Amino acid sequence: MLNNDLIDSLVITKSLKKESAKNILIIENENIDLKSLIPEISRKKAGNCFRSNQLISVVITTCNRIDTLLKTLYGVMIQDYYNYEIIIVDDGTNNVTEEYFNSIEVDWIKYLKNNKNLGASESRKKGYENSNGDIIIFSDDDDYFIDNEYFTLLVSIFDNNNSVALICSNSLVYKKDEKVLCEVTFPDMQQLSTKDYLNGFCLNYAKPNSSFTLALRKSNLNNIDFDRLHCFNDTSLYLYGLLSLGNVYFISDYIGVYYIHNNNMSKKVNPEFIITNFESKKEIYIRAKEMNLLNHPSKWFYQQILNSADYYFNGQSNGLSSDKKIILWGTINLVGHFRYLYTLKTFLLSIKAKIRLLIKGI
Repeated sequence: MLNNDLIDSLVITKSLKKESAKNILIIENENIDLKSLIPEISRKKAGNCFRSNQLISVVITTCNRIDTLLKTLYGVMIQDYYNYEIIIVDDGTNNVTEEYFNSIEVDWIKYLKNNKNLGASESRKKGYENSNGDIIIFSDDDDYFIDNEYFTLLVSIFDNNNSVALICSNSLVYKKDEKVLCEVTFPDMQQLSTKDYLNGFCLNYAKPNSSFTLALRKSNLNNIDFDRLHCFNDTSLYLYGLLSLGNVYFISDYIGVYYIHNNNMSKKVNPEFIITNFESKKEIYIRAKEMNLLNHPSKWFYQQILNSADYYFNGQSNGLSSDKKIILWGTINLVGHFRYLYTLKTFLLSIKAKIRLLIKGI
């Protein structure tokens, strides 16, 4: 059962809409019956009850988590804007999710089952390639929307601001294993150029909590060959999206809940995953440099690679023997004095990680 103290306090201070608070309690504390919602949504779609012609594509990757997936889908289906499609890419090994969606026959829910496990990144890419929307949202199968006016707001912003390339929104964070709901917010601003956000990404400006809080204008993505992106993980999606020329629009409202739990994909990364992340950032760095978007290219590249390495060493490292690839990659690919600075810092991080393991008795 979710602790309601923070929810109540946010409603009192008007930081959280009453309807959003109600949706959190429904999603967390009640059995979700999606199939009962589908006929009414299909009726409204058939009646063209749309405020805009812009189609929103919600790409959801899932892996053996039908219980949380239903919560994610509920957050989409409570939206008061009906011009959307849902693309579910099933990367799971069991048939539970497949059996559930085989019983649903509506054209606005696309269910795609991978023949083999591809991982979240390739599954997202597959979902993107099968999307038809003007606006793209990527979501994991354990995060969910709580603001039923969110899609309406997205469309209004994009319709009335041609310069906006992507929209970032605030979300609450739910630490499931501790049953704790907490706030993580963006700085109080409304718009920022994509170039400024790119240069200050994870330095002066925080990144979104999760990909579901990010909405991208597909036409901008097509202009930068988004489908060629090497890795479709959260950070790569944000950074590549920022190659779009225009502005980032920030929504201060809490539009959803980001789950943190022991089964998060981000808690199970290995050196190979980090290397893939490095390669993706290198690809983005080269592209941004060619477009003259970076104020200090070599320094930016070093800082972004070090961010990923620091994340690995502070939670995933198993000691120096498994850390060599992480250290060597930066030594080879970074330039100037940054390669030596990176080598020194990551070597020290590896030693600290080994000490932590020794203290834990691992």
